[in-house]
Amino acid sequence: MNDNIIDEKLKVETYYFDDDGNTVEPEKATRGVIREVDEDGNLVRETWGRFEEIPRVSDEDFDEYIASLEKNR
Repeated sequence: MNDNIIDEKLKVETYYFDDDGNTVEPEKATRGVIREVDEDGNLVRETWGRFEEIPRVSDEDFDEYIASLEKNR
């Protein structure tokens, strides 16, 4: 979990999970949740997401890569 204070009354907690729901380091995560809680610990907002590996693309191939993503939408 990572904790961040985004204002004096709101705290952000980030949790990282693998496909089996185990807590893992961010580098090994396939999904995660960001929880925003107020100063009393009440949940304000919760956002879940799935992570995908983003391929490294050279500068020369970047435009072609973006075009292929747009074509496959």
